[in-house]
Amino acid sequence: MRVVLAAAAITAIEASHANPISKVLDLLAGLRSKVVADGETEQKSYEEFAKWCKTESTEKKFEIEDGRNQVDSLTATIEKAAATISELDSKIEKLTSAVNQNEKDLDAATTVRHKEHDDYLATDKEMVEAIDTLERAIGVLEKALKKGSSLIQAVKTPEMQKLTQSLSVILDAGVFGTNDKTKLSAFLQSHEESEDSLGQAPEAAAYETHDGSSSILDLLGDMLDKAESQKAEADKAEMTSRFEYEKVKQSLTDQIAFDNKQLDAARKGLAAQREVKATSEGDLETTQKELNEDIKSDAETHDDCEKRAEEWDVSMHERAQEIEALDTATKIIKEKTGGAENQAYGLLQMNTKAVTHDFHGALAQISAVGQKAGDKSLSALAVRVRAALSSSADPFAKVKGLIAEMIEKLETKAQEEAAQHEFCESETKKSTDKQE
Repeated sequence: MRVVLAAAAITAIEASHANPISKVLDLLAGLRSKVVADGETEQKSYEEFAKWCKTESTEKKFEIEDGRNQVDSLTATIEKAAATISELDSKIEKLTSAVNQNEKDLDAATTVRHKEHDDYLATDKEMVEAIDTLERAIGVLEKALKKGSSLIQAVKTPEMQKLTQSLSVILDAGVFGTNDKTKLSAFLQSHEESEDSLGQAPEAAAYETHDGSSSILDLLGDMLDKAESQKAEADKAEMTSRFEYEKVKQSLTDQIAFDNKQLDAARKGLAAQREVKATSEGDLETTQKELNEDIKSDAETHDDCEKRAEEWDVSMHERAQEIEALDTATKIIKEKTGGAENQAYGLLQMNTKAVTHDFHGALAQISAVGQKAGDKSLSALAVRVRAALSSSADPFAKVKGLIAEMIEKLETKAQEEAAQHEFCESETKKSTDKQE
């Protein structure tokens, strides 16, 4: 604005020496058109920038919202994975304990079963031997009796003599009760006493049982029945014990297999959840970092856009002041010359006092604009020009020098501002292209 006003002032001075008033007014009108055109160009540039700010803000807000949603989702995934990991750890601990306990129970049941089976085999062996001995003893006696031998003669046979030793072994077996053992012992004792008596046979009564049984055959037969009955009961008990063991074994084996399958699945699930948690934690760290960067970038963009808007408001205000100053200067010249712009003579042909008075009016406008804009250089220029008009013999020449000096300084500053403006435009375009 200061360049425009200074240019307008020097143009007016030059016109006062060589050009008609219409030329001055045309120059002022041209300056005004240029100011308006520059304003329109700046307006278009700012509108594009404002549009970019709005688009950038909208996109960035969507990115921030999406980032926050991702952070929430990843946080929920991590918390869920952590809870699942805790549950699986507890489940694995319980399953491991259950498998160990069932294996111990199976080992204990197997140990008991082996002992029961060993006891059965030992008892069964005694029973089989006792049954075999009793059957053979009864057979020998019955065979001898069928041949017509007396009971005494039957007992004295060589074969029966051998069986007597086997019958003595039965007394040490745990198969029979005390009563049966007592009866058998009495028979064997009588047989031994008969052998010790000078070859004489014992009395027949010696082969009778003490409780009135008819003969030794009845005793042996009764003992055989008891042995066979006890063996049958032992066989049944062994079968039952084996069945119960197999049932327990199958149950424990199935449970161990099932728990091991569950344990394997839990361990795989635990490994998978730990991987999910670790991956989500890494993604969360990256997403949170990007979110923070987006928030920071959005704040910086907002600040830049706000700053540019403030600069735009100042520029628009200054441009309006420029137009107002040009319009005021044009109005003053037209009013004071009273249509002289259509006449073919210069300002030097006019009354010098009138021209000086009119120029003072233009300077007043420049000074007023400087005060409104807070520009000390414009105010200083106006003071120096007034002094020149008052003291110099050729005031217009001195004023031209002052204004030319001012214009040179302002043009230098204007070039610097233009370069800064071009840089801002370039950076804005780069940012817009990057977003696209």
